Amino acid sequence: MLRFLDNRLVLTGAILFALLPAGCGDQTSSLQYIHGTQGSALHRALTASNSWTSGAPDLTGRHGAAAAAVGSNIYVIGGLNGSGPLRKNDIYDTLTNTWSTGALMPTARGGVTAAAVNGVVYVIGGFLTGNVPTNLVQAYDPVSNTWTKMAPEPVSALQQDATVFNGEIYVVGGYNGSRLTDVFAYDPSANAWSAAPSLLLARQSAFVGAIGSNLVVAGGYTNANVATPETERLTVGSTAWHKKHSMPTRTTSGCGAAINGLIYAAGGFKSNAGTTQAESYDPTTNTWTVLASMPTAQVYPSSATVNGQLYCFDGQPKNQSSTDLNITQIYTP
Repeated sequence: MLRFLDNRLVLTGAILFALLPAGCGDQTSSLQYIHGTQGSALHRALTASNSWTSGAPDLTGRHGAAAAAVGSNIYVIGGLNGSGPLRKNDIYDTLTNTWSTGALMPTARGGVTAAAVNGVVYVIGGFLTGNVPTNLVQAYDPVSNTWTKMAPEPVSALQQDATVFNGEIYVVGGYNGSRLTDVFAYDPSANAWSAAPSLLLARQSAFVGAIGSNLVVAGGYTNANVATPETERLTVGSTAWHKKHSMPTRTTSGCGAAINGLIYAAGGFKSNAGTTQAESYDPTTNTWTVLASMPTAQVYPSSATVNGQLYCFDGQPKNQSSTDLNITQIYTP
């Protein structure tokens, strides 16, 4: 049974509770995090929809890392800070709201992208020390806590975006001296890459997700050196992308993912200033909706989803900032 006692939410017969600020009127929307065996699920159930909460801060302040979820854990890997590209592999447990560390990535890289397939995290591309773009692919197995070098990507690029469809990882756009229209599919079972139809608009640091048989790409930074609101959709197996309704906000380099049939995009920057804007795209109606704003702007964060929630990690408060964040912000649709 749930009941409130002295501004605390207590679950009778268990050890789960959430501290609430004194005088709080809307207790459910003010939860910071619920600990316990079913912490993530309870946190989601008790958190108001279209709202943001905070999780435990990352062990490392950085930007340009990649994140992917395996089960209830999210692996935040690589990135960079004042020390340059990183090998860090920090593990966020969504059930207990705690961090631990895994085996370091063999090669320090920033501006990476990542996705998980069959319990393995694949970290793709990025740049090495000296800002050199790379096509390196390294796979992390959380069970054995080991890394394996995989077939290199066909192009060396940084700030690409990745999503998973039908057991394959689709990597879109990126930058290697200019923004790219390239789209490649990686099949982990065959350890092989293949080309997919190119984007209509070259871009880096976009928002991407797979919904049904469709891939959706929105926003990003273009060769005109501006953030774009343009949205494209590809039906996998077809030969071309098609332009769709533009985002309400020109934005790039934020956190986002596909959740329950919608593409979510939050944070990032426009005109070099960090934004807290959050939006969702519904491909069935071809419409965008403005959502509750993030509490804190995050530029070049990493993101992943667990239990229908969007987790946004680290980043910077604005583009080309000298400050690296280690915050965790969680959106409940």
